[in-house]
Order: sequence, then C-alpha cells, then structure tokens
Amino acid sequence: MHSYETVTEALNDLSKRGFTNSFNIKAKGIECGELNLTLLPDDFEIAEVYRFEGNSNPDDEEVVYAN
Repeated sequence: MHSYETVTEALNDLSKRGFTNSFNIKAKGIECGELNLTLLPDDFEIAEVYRFEGNSNPDDEEVVYAN
C-alpha cells in the first residue's frame, strides 16, 4: 500500500498507475459521469483506500477509494 501526504498526490499517482476514471458515491452504488456508467456494489471491488484528515476541522476529512 502506498502512503500519500495529500489527496492530489494520491490522485496523481493512482492515475499514473492506471486508475483513470473518477467515480462518485451514490445511494445505490458508484457513478462515472465520463463513461455514463453506474455500478452496483456487486459489480466492483475496492482495491485501495486512503484517508485524509484535516488538521483542525473534522469536515476536512476525505477518503479516496481505488477500484
């Protein structure tokens, strides 16, 4: 598993390693607007997870999933 200091660093490296599409979490699965594609939980597997927490505000928390 890799280690990243920032979300941008993680996204750039994941892209270089072949994770090239962006998905957003929806109520029933994940959606890729670029591909006009929605996947249900049984249709994909999370390969990597990276969590980023803000220094002072819990609202600054972000999670990057690679699938």
